[in-house]
Amino acid sequence: MIGILLIWLVPLIIDWARWMLEYSNEDFVLSSIAGFSPAGALMLAWARVDATAIPGALFQLAVAIALALLFYLTLPKRRRAALDGRT
Repeated sequence: MIGILLIWLVPLIIDWARWMLEYSNEDFVLSSIAGFSPAGALMLAWARVDATAIPGALFQLAVAIALALLFYLTLPKRRRAALDGRT
């Protein structure tokens, strides 16, 4: 649960903090940093901004693959054999 919140919120908070630390009167515009969050990637995909969501989407794919591998490789052998269709 905490991991999901971190993956969703941290990139958006970092992007917002980056904007706050700039001395500019411009409106907030998402950067590629926000794309590392699933919500930020959707916002980048739908918004007409110069930033791209591709690096963030690749990062999310890597996290999903890593979590799937971690889940599958930490299963006990008997359960793994049942998932593979062996008895």
